[in-house]
Amino acid sequence: MKVLIVGGGIAGIAAASALQHYAQWEVTLIDKAPAWTNIGFSLALLPGGVRVLDHLGLGPAFRKNSLPILTTNILDGNGNTIVRIPFTPLQKYGLTATIERPVLHSLLTGSLQNVDIRMGTRVEQVEEEFDLVIAADGMRSPLRTMLLPKETLKRYYWHLWVFWLPPATPLPPGISLSLSTKGAAYLFPTHNGRTAVGITRKSAANATYAEHVDKKELLRHVGDMGHWIKGIVDMLPEKFECYQDDLRYMQMKSWNAGRTVFIGDAQHGVSLISG
Repeated sequence: MKVLIVGGGIAGIAAASALQHYAQWEVTLIDKAPAWTNIGFSLALLPGGVRVLDHLGLGPAFRKNSLPILTTNILDGNGNTIVRIPFTPLQKYGLTATIERPVLHSLLTGSLQNVDIRMGTRVEQVEEEFDLVIAADGMRSPLRTMLLPKETLKRYYWHLWVFWLPPATPLPPGISLSLSTKGAAYLFPTHNGRTAVGITRKSAANATYAEHVDKKELLRHVGDMGHWIKGIVDMLPEKFECYQDDLRYMQMKSWNAGRTVFIGDAQHGVSLISG
């Protein structure tokens, strides 16, 4: 059976690894990027996700490169603890841990042995016949737009910024979620000591966002969300790596269009806080 996977993100690579591991089908994977790049920040995997990696033989490598999460701290906008939620009761179901996205991607790509990987290739360039096409080409899936034009992204009307904290920033252990009346901040520590921060804020109807984010621009949008959140931004250098986007989601009535199935963000596009 010949399978084409469109998109080499976490979902596409994991699907390719699973198909070669269990089905031993003839798998071709294409990605529009000319080469793999180390993009992304931090991901948290619940026990179900870790078990998938165990089945793929990647469990030991994941545990070596991830940080077990034992607690979640809910804070107000000024950094005061509202409640601390221990993960101890969940440990009976397995490991919950964070990992840097590039590290997880590297583990998955390293597991591919018999997959035909074609970089710098877009779906409109494919002319071969396949028994199954797996669309894993992300939230703004070109394949979904082509095959299911009525399925469109919906807005949360929230804006998102994600960046790394400077090293040695003092933080409470575990994942932290800071809430204010205007938005929220999410802190995900990783195995190597770095912490990824995501800040979300309701999008005003007349809000404008600069293409490139520096500290001044970020403070313009989130500086009034509480002393703790402002203090985090104040610690940043003037220039720093920052991803920003308008939060959107996808709700599809079907997982497939003929022999094409949609997975990952191309299919459901869950929100930041749910995964």
